[in-house]
Amino acid sequence: MAEAESFTAAAKRLGISTTQVSRQINALEARLAAKLFYRMNRKVSVTDVGRMLVDYLDEQLNSLAVS
Repeated sequence: MAEAESFTAAAKRLGISTTQVSRQINALEARLAAKLFYRMNRKVSVTDVGRMLVDYLDEQLNSLAVS
């Protein structure tokens, strides 16, 4: 999602509906009590908190791949 820059593009990449992407992002933001994306018309961009989460998850996934 962070790379896709739109819910529609992310949905197409994942093979799910735009509604499902939106609901999952909203649920994650609610669970974390943090806004992860700025929503502007049909475009989205990652907030600072969202970028920190992406960077952290990338590190964790890379760490698992090396193990």
